[in-house]
Amino acid sequence: MSTTPLHFEYTLAEHGWARTALTIGGQRHEFENAFGSDPIGSLAQLAIRFAAKTGVPKTEIVFDCENRGDYIAQFTHRDPSKFEFWHQPMQGLDGIERPRTHFASCEIDSFAFALNIARILDHLFRTHGFVGYLRSWQHFAFPLREYFFLRLLLDESPIIHEITRVSNASSFELELDLLRHEPVWANAPRTNGAASIELPYEL
Repeated sequence: MSTTPLHFEYTLAEHGWARTALTIGGQRHEFENAFGSDPIGSLAQLAIRFAAKTGVPKTEIVFDCENRGDYIAQFTHRDPSKFEFWHQPMQGLDGIERPRTHFASCEIDSFAFALNIARILDHLFRTHGFVGYLRSWQHFAFPLREYFFLRLLLDESPIIHEITRVSNASSFELELDLLRHEPVWANAPRTNGAASIELPYEL
């Protein structure tokens, strides 16, 4: 089945701002978004469900661009996943909500997009660390739990196999070692022990 390439780019700026770009096929959309929403945290949870091949109901990821309104990425998982992209202008002084502008509607490769998000999270973590990320982004912490799940689901490093084989003993030292080392990203969904890890209910 044919899908449209979707590529996401995200760079923290300063004091609660980030630079974002979405390339949909050959069409690129760039904007700056503020910490009024937490798109990376929401995308990280979505990527986990994509990587684990679980169902994803219609999900809206909001990029708060303050006086420019919101950019909204909408996903629905049905393998391939349906993606839509919109812009919602700010309300006018008259209080009337302006209609959304529709930019794209297509089918995307959900695994490729999950991998895209995992790479971004890894870069953010190694560039800023947990505290540095919080200082830059301010209202929302780095999604460390989600990042770790994506490592388990998408990383092919030998240490992943060690972690999944641990039964009675704690895997704490192995997990710390995992965070210190850069991932070896998979080219396809996992089928080993990590793939069978049951996700928490809230994910």
